[in-house]
Amino acid sequence: GDCWNEIPRTFDAPGNVKHDVWLASLMEWRKHHLKNHTGEVYHEGSLVWTRTSFVQPQVHAYDRYLFDGAWTVDRYLDDLKQRYGGIDSVLIWPTYTNIGIDDRNQFDYFRALPGGLSRLAETTREFHQRGVRVLWGYNPWDQATRQEGNHWDTLAGLLKATGGDGFNGDTMLTIPEEFWRSSLRVGHPIAAEPEGGGYSCAGNWTSAGWTPLGWGYFGHKVDKMTYSYDFAPGVDKVKWLDPKGRHLTHVCDRWSKNRTSAIQLAFFNGDGYESWENIWGLFNQLTARDSELLRRAATILRWAGRQNFTHDFEEWVPHAPEATVPEHGIFGSRFESRGDALWLIVNKGGADATLSVAIAEGRSDYKILDLYTGTQVEPSESGGGKSAQLQIEAGGVSALLVTKQITLDLNNLLQEMRTMTRRSLASLSSTWHVLHQKMDAMHSSTLFDSAKPPNGMILLPRARFNFSVSGTALEGGCAPEDDPNGICCRSKLCT
Repeated sequence: GDCWNEIPRTFDAPGNVKHDVWLASLMEWRKHHLKNHTGEVYHEGSLVWTRTSFVQPQVHAYDRYLFDGAWTVDRYLDDLKQRYGGIDSVLIWPTYTNIGIDDRNQFDYFRALPGGLSRLAETTREFHQRGVRVLWGYNPWDQATRQEGNHWDTLAGLLKATGGDGFNGDTMLTIPEEFWRSSLRVGHPIAAEPEGGGYSCAGNWTSAGWTPLGWGYFGHKVDKMTYSYDFAPGVDKVKWLDPKGRHLTHVCDRWSKNRTSAIQLAFFNGDGYESWENIWGLFNQLTARDSELLRRAATILRWAGRQNFTHDFEEWVPHAPEATVPEHGIFGSRFESRGDALWLIVNKGGADATLSVAIAEGRSDYKILDLYTGTQVEPSESGGGKSAQLQIEAGGVSALLVTKQITLDLNNLLQEMRTMTRRSLASLSSTWHVLHQKMDAMHSSTLFDSAKPPNGMILLPRARFNFSVSGTALEGGCAPEDDPNGICCRSKLCT
């Protein structure tokens, strides 16, 4: 609807407004809207994983890397690890576009997966053994198939039975509280992730209190398939709402052939990315360059998440003046944690750039590290203080850390990034390729004697039958005047 398309999901960059004035306005916005925000879900220890689930693809149950006559979780995960560094959670989707062909409801489609719910539970355990959380796709508009009570009760029970971790609410701007309460009643708290991100149309952010995840459509529609992005990255509103930044948004731009801007926007906000490639059976594969950019960005974000920089931080300063040079396309966010400081920086420009970041006087004796290249930076004297210089690739990301000590985990990151960044992003292809497919030959069906049909079949005599059809070409709601048979969803689930 209009709200979905028009609602501002991010704060604009400061532009010509002084940074301190701009930041004060964001602080005031947060103070006002926190009045109705409990943050209840962040007190649930079993859901802390949501704060660092940085990379999540949606995958269909018929994806041949995941199921090709048998469930092949390792094959699926190994492919993603090799191509773009792996994932933190997965969204499994067996329903749309199949749902509606018969009376089965969306939950029946999970039950009908090969091996049934018991095999789905085993598949979930296999994902968990690889450190990957499992979410289900949920379709609130499933209103005209076989009914079996409240959706929230059925979903909570099935997720508990299979060990699932949460769900993505398809077409849902926000998630009704009943889903959260039902999961608590069955003793299996689940992570709710509205496709619409949980962004408020009317200024009521209450639902953010029970939705730790969300998708972010942060671009401007160019056509029905792709987005364009502001040159200066916006600030994620629902992440900003929580003073500790514990909400994680997966920036989603599934149809674009160039994913660079979306990955940069996620990195700048300390957010996640929806690495969706198999889109209803169409394969929009990440290019070699975007795959490598995602690998490098996610590797840094995972370390930063473990150190409480991207969540549970002491302070987050987006568009930090000392790390932002708009005329050169350089934009940085500063995150403070336990006395250390981390800058997550993006280069939106078309050329490699050099950035000089002023180091606060109280940290002049700290170690200064370029996390992207995995190297220590020797500060230079600048204007009576010290500054650190970074080289940032065109269309790339960077990270500067000022820290009291180099821990084992940090040293491992530095070694990994040194190896990873030996090859420049520019040397990798940004060309998008069509997935070539080969059609397998099929033998024609054998004609049979209508008087002797195969077992389990009967002959339907030829006849005339008048019937009417209702529904929508796309998932979601529809206008009552176009729905004489009452098929469209009129539940609050579809608003």
